[in-house]
Amino acid sequence: MSTWYLGPDGDLRALPVPERDPSMDVVRYGGIHQALSGARTMDVTGHRTEYGFAYRLLEAEEYAWLEALASSHIPGPLRLLTPFKRNRLTAQAASLIPASGVSVGASLPGLWNWEPDWPAAAPGSRSLRWTSYPAGAVLRLDADRRCPVLPDESITASLYARTDTGTVAVEVTTTAYDRTGTVLGDNSHDDTVPTDWYRMAFSWTPPPGTATVDVTLTIPAGPVPIRLAAAQLEPGDAATDWQHGGGAPLVLVDQLTTTSPRFPLVDCTLTLLEA
Repeated sequence: MSTWYLGPDGDLRALPVPERDPSMDVVRYGGIHQALSGARTMDVTGHRTEYGFAYRLLEAEEYAWLEALASSHIPGPLRLLTPFKRNRLTAQAASLIPASGVSVGASLPGLWNWEPDWPAAAPGSRSLRWTSYPAGAVLRLDADRRCPVLPDESITASLYARTDTGTVAVEVTTTAYDRTGTVLGDNSHDDTVPTDWYRMAFSWTPPPGTATVDVTLTIPAGPVPIRLAAAQLEPGDAATDWQHGGGAPLVLVDQLTTTSPRFPLVDCTLTLLEA
């Protein structure tokens, strides 16, 4: 996919081809503190990306969609699909960062800690070690936000896992939802996690009318300590190299500046802020 898509879940539309390269500026939020010695420390509260697109000589039909989004005729937040990132999980979920009162990341019962252990096939430095969970425990990735899909699109879910000792049976499930959040169907994959890093991956084509999907990991038996890393949900029927998440951010339309060099065609610049 080399096309940008923008719109609400269930109604994503291809953006026109930009006149020049789109901008993708990652902005750090937090503060920088300097000691009397001159030493500096940095507090990072988060990162958000700002996107910019410039268009020339758009037809009225092309501009109408952008205007409807910018004027909140179609209310946001909106979803942006970027061709530069295949992994549609959030960065928090892709790195298995536990959710803390929010719907973004990994929601899980039991106890957890970070381990300086990561699969060699993916870039990283630490994995999530999950312990003391009840039988039938479920780990949910981006529990409420979910991941958007395009019509008739196949998707592949993948996740690296390993145990401390022995093996453990798991079930990975993708569930499809329509625009109202109604479940349309699901697909489950049973697997066994060994003591070495192992990538579970399976593909599925969600039913017609699917707007979003989510991914869960269920462990039917008791609390065998398990390490998890590098989650991915991507388009296509096979798992590719793991990427840091963020391929389907929620965005807000900040500005739509417009000129008309020749009626009825318009030139415009669209600025999006990650929500």
